[in-house]
Amino acid sequence: MSLAYQIDAGRRLVITTASGVLSDADLIAHQQCLVQDAQFDGGYGQLVDLTDIRGGQVTFETLMSIAARSPWPETTRRALVVNGGIVTSIADLYRSELGAAAPNVKLFQSRDDA
Repeated sequence: MSLAYQIDAGRRLVITTASGVLSDADLIAHQQCLVQDAQFDGGYGQLVDLTDIRGGQVTFETLMSIAARSPWPETTRRALVVNGGIVTSIADLYRSELGAAAPNVKLFQSRDDA
């Protein structure tokens, strides 16, 4: 799986793109790298493009864990771009785990919509 991000300070936006098969290890490593990046700011918006994911091996426990350690405050706008199927289910489960901390986390079918 390929999971990469870029921080666009000018737009106050973190853009993450993913492809291949999503795993627990990928999600955990991505979150750790992001919060350790000196340019990261939890006040920046987030765009996560999951449209190139072809499958998932993600456990509910990992979704709970990364949701509990989310570095974004509830006021931050976050867009998860999904392509349907299992990816939409995983993204929706993650959003559910964020609970009250997720009023600004939305699912979209395309980057243009996001």
